[in-house]
Amino acid sequence: MSALAVETPRSRVCAAPDTGADPLKTAHLANSFLRTALDQASEGIMIVEANLSHRLGPRILLHNTRMAAMVGAEPESGLRERFVTQLVASQTEADDLMQTLRGAVKQGGASQWEGSLKTLYGGGTQRCAWRIRAVQDEHGSVYNYTLTVAPALAAPAASPAGGPGVVEVDDSRRLRNDNLATLSLGVFHDLNNLLGIMMTNLSEAARLSPGGVPAVGHHVDEALAASQQARAFIQQTMKMAKDIPASREPVDMADLIRETARVAQSGSGVTLHMHLPKDLWWSVVDGAKITQVLQNLIINAIQAMNNHGYMDVLARNVVVPQGHHQLQPGPYVELLVRDRGCGMDPDVARRVFQESFTTKPDGNGIGLTTCRRIILEHAGHIVASSMKNVGTEITFWLPATQPRAKQAVSAPAKPASRGLQSGVGTVLVVDDEDRLRQVILAVLRQCGYKVYEAESGEQAVSTYRSLLLEGEQVDTVIMDLTLKGGLNGEESMKAIKALDPAARVIASSGGMVEEARDSYICQGFDDILPKPYLAPDVAAVVHRVLHQGKSASKGDMVAA
Repeated sequence: MSALAVETPRSRVCAAPDTGADPLKTAHLANSFLRTALDQASEGIMIVEANLSHRLGPRILLHNTRMAAMVGAEPESGLRERFVTQLVASQTEADDLMQTLRGAVKQGGASQWEGSLKTLYGGGTQRCAWRIRAVQDEHGSVYNYTLTVAPALAAPAASPAGGPGVVEVDDSRRLRNDNLATLSLGVFHDLNNLLGIMMTNLSEAARLSPGGVPAVGHHVDEALAASQQARAFIQQTMKMAKDIPASREPVDMADLIRETARVAQSGSGVTLHMHLPKDLWWSVVDGAKITQVLQNLIINAIQAMNNHGYMDVLARNVVVPQGHHQLQPGPYVELLVRDRGCGMDPDVARRVFQESFTTKPDGNGIGLTTCRRIILEHAGHIVASSMKNVGTEITFWLPATQPRAKQAVSAPAKPASRGLQSGVGTVLVVDDEDRLRQVILAVLRQCGYKVYEAESGEQAVSTYRSLLLEGEQVDTVIMDLTLKGGLNGEESMKAIKALDPAARVIASSGGMVEEARDSYICQGFDDILPKPYLAPDVAAVVHRVLHQGKSASKGDMVAA
């Protein structure tokens, strides 16, 4: 998640010594150092404009990563174009904050305020302490306001007997959970970028492995399958943080169980026995979440058996009769995971699904709690039974669909083919992550494309302009949205389309979900490429964009 870039007013730029260095590059480097320093702060920091006349207060000019995480801002846009009063919970607090800003100069340039900071996703709030400083020039005119924001300490609650107050634990826990939820967007955005480097390289290695050593190809396939599951989990978490409704569709449960068990057990010393009937019913589920449940159960079983021995994964079709105390009557898929590990005492087995309960010295107690929540969300049920020194069985049920015949729909999409769609054309790849940019360039060259690269928005616009002036047609641009430095991805796209209205630009980001495609199209992009992606994904989206049959003429070009 990047902070916003701000062009430093010329009146505030000190003249650089005449060393032959480019003043613009020097200013850009200084801006980069400033942004890096701000992002190291544990508190939220904003710089807002000096103008207080707008009804929404001053516009936010720059902020650090922590500030964006505290309010759950989109990684690609941050708090760009927002006004400071849009971050508080009520009009009363907005008025109070504005009054404090106006009074900062009278109080020696600094003042303090306490109020609610609003979470942009989910509507939550948290009480925060705001430190406000009016930055003034040598004539006493306000240049801008710097705001530092941190969660306020919980107020002690008065005891019934009038004794010393105590901190409300529930409020503290709620604030911690809210902060974790908002931080997840930025964290998973960065993880997606790193996972993208792994997945693109792995998919290329898998494509080349048939001519190599078979054992190596097997390990590459296993690593690729695991990384694809990690991608699904990250996407699911991002949807939850953004309040995007979960998508459910008919899933072939036999295929889901078989693939998940294979990946979860791979590399362990445990022998897994699996029994899946050929006529196992389908279920309408969120496949990523059910995969998460099954993988968690299998890994727990492997750990309980100290990574050796035999375990079972069994599934069958059942029909629940009327009057069942936990499930509605009807068809269900029943799935059982059985280990032959150390087992648990009865009282421990009864508590395994309780929040924060764990028997592991380094555990956190959220794994099985999450499994239970997911199964209940799907109108299912989950139970555990165990015997000390014998083993543990965990069984869950999911409502089935079409109990007498397989659903007449296609199975869930399989992992992308190793083949790359070839094409002809010129592609400009814009990404500030050098390792990812280089592997994309290699993939596109293998597909037959002529490629150019840029590591910043300014360089992308400059390269596109130069190619236009040289008569080189750029057929599409792959644009990272969270570029470090000056222009972000959206601004760079608009600048490129100002040069060439017929330009085709593909938006790419680690903070992007497929469900947001339409919103990016409305912003002016031609398609999206969510990170992380496989090599065939890159080839497919470029091929799709180049064959959309756009009628815009490439002759209407504006050279700036």
